[in-house]
Amino acid sequence: MWIPAVLKNGFVITGVQPYWQDVAVGLVLIVAVWFDQLRRRSRDRG
Repeated sequence: MWIPAVLKNGFVITGVQPYWQDVAVGLVLIVAVWFDQLRRRSRDRG
């Protein structure tokens, strides 16, 4: 998956601590899955 890798590279460049890198990447992935589920539900309803 390239999105987490791009995020982590950006965080390394900006000097974010490794713990917060993992937290931020996890939050982005959770939000992406949540958004996808909302989109699928609205599509399936018609």
